[in-house]
Amino acid sequence: MSNTSCTPSTADTIKTSQIIQKQLNEALEKSDLSPTAINNLLTTVSNSITCDDECQRRKNADALKLKYDAAKQNIKDAPFELTTAEKNYYEYIEGDEGYNKMLLERYTKTAKELKKKSLTKHEEIMKDINILYKDLETTRLYEKRMIELLKIRTQEYDQLKKAVDQDLASTETNDRKVEYEDHEYKGLHSVRTWTTALYYFLIPCYLYFSDFFSASRYKSVKTWILLVLYSLFPLLINPLADFIFFIKDQINFYMNNKAPKNVYENI
Repeated sequence: MSNTSCTPSTADTIKTSQIIQKQLNEALEKSDLSPTAINNLLTTVSNSITCDDECQRRKNADALKLKYDAAKQNIKDAPFELTTAEKNYYEYIEGDEGYNKMLLERYTKTAKELKKKSLTKHEEIMKDINILYKDLETTRLYEKRMIELLKIRTQEYDQLKKAVDQDLASTETNDRKVEYEDHEYKGLHSVRTWTTALYYFLIPCYLYFSDFFSASRYKSVKTWILLVLYSLFPLLINPLADFIFFIKDQINFYMNNKAPKNVYENI
């Protein structure tokens, strides 16, 4: 059997709907319902017959969307409607003067609240400004002290740099002096070496060319003492010079620190 034979035609569906509608009308006319209730019920039944589930879903969605848009419009118009209703109420109860008095009292209260909040906010801002001002003054004082400290450190740096430069110059001069003195010392050391060698060379010359042997001077103790002293003199000259300078320093120390002084000579 084909699908065409199983599916009812559109004409059959309409005919069936008309029969059902006629039966409902007859049943409702015999009931005690009001004409408005009967019409609403007939409309609902008619919609359920002619509109399937998807159609009903779309209609419900459209109805909900209309309610949603109406609610948004009510929120938008609510302040104006509230103001109008309030004005109408007070003007009806107390007249224009009463309505204006109510508005004056309300806005006066609001102004006082705004003033109080503004003053509180102003005090908080002024408190913050005072704190920032104190911080600024502290920062300025700190900056001033840092500038003074920088000047002091700059002067100390300049003085230290000058002293270092002087020390470097003095060190370089002393290095040159040491180099010159070392050169002179080596020259003097060579002269002293040759002088000492010549000094000791004179001893055999004396023994050979003098009457040391012919006059039998070697038998004299005095001669041998003189020869020994002559031979030791180059070895004793350094300790002797050191001893002389030591005595000189001791005398100067005594004269400057321990010797009696005339305290009135500089008055």
